[in-house]
Amino acid sequence: MKIQLTPTELESLTHALPLWSMQFDYACILNSNHCASACDYDTYEIIAGVANKGAVTYSESNTLNFNNKWQLGYLGYENRNHLHGIISNKPTKSGFDSSFFFEPEFLIAIKKGSSEVEVHGNLELSIQEIMSYPKDSNTNTEVKLTARVTRENYIDTIEQIKENIIKGTFYELNYCMEFYQDEIEINPGLVFNKLLSISPTPFASFFKHNQQFLMCASPERFIKKTSRIIISQPIKGTIKRGKNKDDDEALKTKLKQSDKERAENIMIVDLMRNDLAQCALTGTVRVDELFGVYTFATVHQLISTVSATLVPEISLLEILDHTFPMGSMTGAPKREVMHFIAQIEPTARGLFSGSVGYVNPNNDFDFNVVIRSITYNQDNRYLSCHVGSAITYDADAAAEYEECLLKAETMFKALDTHTPNR
Repeated sequence: MKIQLTPTELESLTHALPLWSMQFDYACILNSNHCASACDYDTYEIIAGVANKGAVTYSESNTLNFNNKWQLGYLGYENRNHLHGIISNKPTKSGFDSSFFFEPEFLIAIKKGSSEVEVHGNLELSIQEIMSYPKDSNTNTEVKLTARVTRENYIDTIEQIKENIIKGTFYELNYCMEFYQDEIEINPGLVFNKLLSISPTPFASFFKHNQQFLMCASPERFIKKTSRIIISQPIKGTIKRGKNKDDDEALKTKLKQSDKERAENIMIVDLMRNDLAQCALTGTVRVDELFGVYTFATVHQLISTVSATLVPEISLLEILDHTFPMGSMTGAPKREVMHFIAQIEPTARGLFSGSVGYVNPNNDFDFNVVIRSITYNQDNRYLSCHVGSAITYDADAAAEYEECLLKAETMFKALDTHTPNR
């Protein structure tokens, strides 16, 4: 079924979806926020699906078999650790599984540039019912986040990473830290809407898995498959927005010409080329765009696009074995840095640095990178957000710390809190 909506109705629907979806056991909303992603490869403006427990098909990624049906789901960062010989029992209180996918009982899809809503599913629901869903006025209790790693410990760890780069153990590592709070009450739907009002991004996602919630304003795509063409769009390189137009343009030029940022970006581009080559036809891997500068609400980012033609009959599981987790969140060489990350980061990343996305009935798919995100476990009332940056030989530890705070700024604002206790 297809329904034509006015722009005002579409805006109302978009705002209501997170609040409405919280009544279901499982919900996933993917929203591109009318943003143009790098190279403009988008298919959908919004995909949103919900289900109760009967629609779950599996919860482990080693059984991925989508059977030509819509599936919505996620992969946690540690999901493929076993392929790299990594055993980590570090704590995480977020409550998310290693991976989880569900077949939606009710799904809406809006294609890019369209105001027509496609409705799929068996539930007796209507678009008007969603748009008229009560606007929940419940607000958050006071949020006072704490940094899991102090600034001093962060700087010491960066120096340790750089020592290993000098030794030749690896040449780039993405180090991440967590901000958290125990015993906190929030309204995830309201937080997600506020997050997107502050920072509309092309790969935003809202996910509910029982009582666990993800609120994500990601600017980064992991991988997208259309027929046999696959693309990846790693981000490496971040700079703040300017105070005015001239200042903004100057900062974009600074980012584009930064030797450090370009070196970080090209290292991950080379890693991604290698990953895609493992599942692509020989000679088809190419860099469609190198060092593209893209502007978001609070930052400019350096984004590159790598594409390839897949070998025939390759499955999503096989593609993930070669490409996940994404190089932009590990560093390079991937195996070596993943082992080191498991040693130096005090908690498991969980869903952060993982991916959320969809697989459609044609077995095409699109997955984001879970960054600029907040997770909340309603069972144990635990709130968490991670941030990270790529560390290379010439990294300045104090500057990297400030970059992490810049990336976290939108999450802090969405939670109505300030820079956490450090």
